[in-house]
Formats: sequence, structure tokens, C-alpha cells
Amino acid sequence: VLTTNSIDIFSISFDKTSLEDSKTQKTVTFASTIQDIKEAQELDLIHNGIAQSLTNKLQDAEKQLDNNHQDIAKKLIDDTIKHVEESQNNDKLISEEAYDIIHEDLIVLVEALN
Repeated sequence: VLTTNSIDIFSISFDKTSLEDSKTQKTVTFASTIQDIKEAQELDLIHNGIAQSLTNKLQDAEKQLDNNHQDIAKKLIDDTIKHVEESQNNDKLISEEAYDIIHEDLIVLVEALN
């Protein structure tokens, strides 16, 4: 959540007999990840070129998934994760806050394909 007017969707699982089994998880989609990138870009937390590149890769991955090419979609998301990780140590490319949010989104997306 980068701005106060963001809308995020969470799933909540509550076990009244065991608090340890209760959990909250943000629902991550291609659209929500692209929105997080766009918000980071609007707040100057990510370089415009990096933001556009990540967005393009995610759109390509989503198209591949829509065409039942799950392996190609997974590879594209893995490449996107590597791109974010390579940019992590340069604050001019991506801030720590934006990195944390976008990286987590991408991990959730790729894990959903496993």
C-alpha cells in the first residue's frame, strides 16, 4: 500500500480455536501488481524506465498465461523478479519501500503458478 487512496484486497482466515492458525494475506493479481508499480512511479519511488519494463513483462506474462503457456509466464515473472532484485541496491532505480512491495507481489504471483 503506497498511498492512502489505494484499495487492496485481503483474505482473512480466522480459527477461533487457534490464533496461530489464523492469517491475513494480500490478494495479488497481475493488475494489482501493475497498479503498485504505477503508484510507485507516481510517487517517484521507481525509475520510469524500470517501471515500464516491469509493467511490459507482467503484461506479457499475463498474455502467456491466458494462452495456456504457464511455463513461459512463470519464466517471464522470474525474469521480472531478477530485474527488480538487480535494481534493489540503487535508490535512483527503486526505493526500499517500493522494492519490498513489488518484490513480494512478484513472489506471490510466481508461487501461484507452481
